[in-house]
Amino acid sequence: MTISTTNANCINAIGVIGKYVVTGFKFTAATSGYAISAAGASKIDLGVVEFGACASGHIDAEQQAIITFNNNYTISGGGTRHWFTTTGALIQCTGKTVTLTGTPAFSSGFLIASRDGGALISGNTFSGSATGTYYVVTFTAWADVAGAGATYLPGNSAGSTATGGQYA
Repeated sequence: MTISTTNANCINAIGVIGKYVVTGFKFTAATSGYAISAAGASKIDLGVVEFGACASGHIDAEQQAIITFNNNYTISGGGTRHWFTTTGALIQCTGKTVTLTGTPAFSSGFLIASRDGGALISGNTFSGSATGTYYVVTFTAWADVAGAGATYLPGNSAGSTATGGQYA
C-alpha cells in the first residue's frame, strides 16, 4: 500500500505519547513533505517499508523524537536527504540491509545531523548506490558508524563535519 502526498508529510507525529509502529507501506511526497516526520519526543518504530521520491526527504527527526528501524527496507526514490536528525532527536538503524534501487539522488546528503541530533547507524549493509553527499554533521551532532569510514553511507561526494559535529 502506498501513502502519497503532494504538499504534506506522509506520517507526521508531534508530541505523541506512546509509539507509532509503521510497516508495510511505500511513501511518496511529490511537491514538499517527508515520508516520516517526528518531533516533540514522539517515537516511531519502522518495519518493512519503502521510501519512494519525497521532495523534502525521507526521515525527519526533531526535538527529542526517536525513529527506529526494526527491519530491512528499500529506497526507490530520492529527496533532499534520507535521514535528518536535529535538536536532540535520534535515528537508530543498526545491522539492517538497506536496498537502493534506481540510484536515488539526495541533494543535501544521505545523512544530515545538526544541533545535538544523533544517528546510531552502524553495521548496515547498503545494496545499490545513490548520488549526493555521504553526510553533513554539524553543531555538536553525531553519527555513530562504529568506525566504518567516510564512504560507508550511500552517495558519491565527500561528507563533512563542522562546529563540533562528530562522525566516527
